[in-house]
Amino acid sequence: MNTELEFLKDEVRYGFYVPTAVKMAWLAELKVLKEIDRICDRHNIKYFADWGTLLGAVRHRGFVPWDDDMDICMLRDDYEKFMAVADKELPEEFRIQNYERQKDHWFFITRIVSSEHICFEEDYLTKYHNFPYIAGVDIFLIDYLYEDIEEEKARDEEVKEILAVAGKFTDQAVLSENTLIIELEKFRKKYGVEIPYGNGASERETAVALYKLAESQMARVHKEETSKVGQIFPWVLKNSEASRPKDWYEHPVRLPFEFTTIPVESDYVAAVTNRYGNYKEIHKVWGGHIYPFFESQKENLKKVLDFDLPEFKFDRKMTEERMRQGCDEDAEAANHKKQVLFITTGGTEDVNFSRVYERYSGMDDADVYALTVPVLFKDPYGEIVTDEKRYTEAESQYTGSEAGLTENDYEMINFSFEGFYFDSIFIEDPYDDENPALSIPPQFYSKNLIPYCKKLIFIEPFEIGDFTEEDRNDCLNMSYYVSTPGMVYADEIWVSSENTRENFVRHLTAWAGDDTKEYWKYKIKADRISG
Repeated sequence: MNTELEFLKDEVRYGFYVPTAVKMAWLAELKVLKEIDRICDRHNIKYFADWGTLLGAVRHRGFVPWDDDMDICMLRDDYEKFMAVADKELPEEFRIQNYERQKDHWFFITRIVSSEHICFEEDYLTKYHNFPYIAGVDIFLIDYLYEDIEEEKARDEEVKEILAVAGKFTDQAVLSENTLIIELEKFRKKYGVEIPYGNGASERETAVALYKLAESQMARVHKEETSKVGQIFPWVLKNSEASRPKDWYEHPVRLPFEFTTIPVESDYVAAVTNRYGNYKEIHKVWGGHIYPFFESQKENLKKVLDFDLPEFKFDRKMTEERMRQGCDEDAEAANHKKQVLFITTGGTEDVNFSRVYERYSGMDDADVYALTVPVLFKDPYGEIVTDEKRYTEAESQYTGSEAGLTENDYEMINFSFEGFYFDSIFIEDPYDDENPALSIPPQFYSKNLIPYCKKLIFIEPFEIGDFTEEDRNDCLNMSYYVSTPGMVYADEIWVSSENTRENFVRHLTAWAGDDTKEYWKYKIKADRISG
C-alpha cells in the first residue's frame, strides 16, 4: 500500500475536515523535515518538535488538524552545527531563509524551504505530488539563560535596545539621526564591534549587522554555566522568567508523527504544558498566520499572471436540466425492485456511507450492488497514473457483485457502465477531476454517471463536527471539498446534521450565486443518512 497516497486522502480529524489540498502542504513539509532529520542524524545534531508541531505530536500523533505549518527548535550549539553543513547537504532546490539571506525576514527564526519560488517544473511537481508552492520548516532558536534572574533581565534589556535601533531600518521606527549615531558609538565601545552605517553601507547592511549583534548577545551564556534555556526572541524578551529546564533537551525521545516519528523533549508533557497550559483543550482558531499558508502564495501568483489559474467554477448549464426534472419521488416508489449501486473508494472511516449501504442492503425491495474503485495519483499534467507501483488496492468492506460487477482494481480502470441502469447511484467522492493530487477512474466521475441512473446521490462520507461562521478554518476548507463537481451534478446531497446542511447551503450559495440558495436548500438533505 502506498503510504503517501493513503496520506493524501481526505479525512476528518477531531470533527475537522482535512482535504487533499491541505494534506499536500503537510506532505511537502514532511519531505523538508525528512531532509533536516537526515542531516541531523548524520552529524549528531539534536532538534525537537516545537509549538504547534509539539502539540500535534503529543495530542494528535501528527499535525494539529486545523494547523498547516511545521515548527522545530534547536539549542544554539546544535543550530550552529546544522548551519555549518546545511548549505552543502540540503537538496539543491532547497533554500535557507533567515534575516541574513531573506529580504524582510526580521525574525530570529530560520526557515528551511522546498524551493526559492513557486515551481511548476515537472520534477518538482512529481516529487511534491503537484503541490507547486513553497513549503518549509521553521527552526526556532533555544539559548542558554542566566541562572540569576537579574542578570537575565539586564541581558534582555540590552538585546531590546539593539533591536530598537535596528527598528529604524526594519520597521520604520522613529529614531533621529543624532540618536542613531550616539547609539551606534555606544555599541562600538560596549561590544567592540563596528556597525556599518553611511559611507556606502546600505540600510539593510546596517540592520543585518545590528541583528547579528543582538544574536551574539543572546548566545553569550554557555551550556555549562546554567540549567535554564529559553527562546529569547520574543518570549524571554517579554518575560525574563520564561525559562525551561536545560535537561529537557539532553535526551530527546521520538513520538509518532503521521507516518513517521519526530523527536520531542524528554519530559514532553511538561514541555507542551509549558507552552499551552491545558494542552488537551481544543482551540481551532488563532491569529498566528494565514490558513492555509499556500493561499497567500496563490493570491500573489494570480496578481502577476495574465491568465486565470485552473479551478472548478459553477456553471448553470451543469444543473439546469436536473433542476427542471427535480426528484420524482413517485417514480422512486414504483412497484418494481429498485436497482441501487454504491461506489466507494473503500475508506475505513466513511461511516455515513456505510450506514446508508447497510440500510439499503436490508431492504427486500432493492437489489444492492457495490463497487470499490481505486484511488490513483495524478501526474503534473493531470493525467491519471496507473502503473502498479503508484496505485492502491482499496480494502472494500462492501459485498455484492451478483450483477456481474467486478471489484478488481485493474479491471475497474477500464470498467464500462454500458448495459447498466440504476434507480439510484450513491457516491462519496466529490471531486471528479478536480482533486489536485488524486483521482478515481473517470468513468466513475459524478458527471459521467448521470446517464446510468435516475437519481445520483452524494453522501457526505464522514461525520463533520458542528461549526459556525466564526470557525474560520472550517469555513475556508469548504472551498476545497464542497465547491466540487459531485455537489453540482448530484441530484441530492445527504449530510449528517442540520448544522452541516446549513454550512453547505451557505457556502454553495456564496460560491454559485445568491439566486441558487433555494436550489441548494432543496437539494441538500439532513435527514436521510440516519434513516
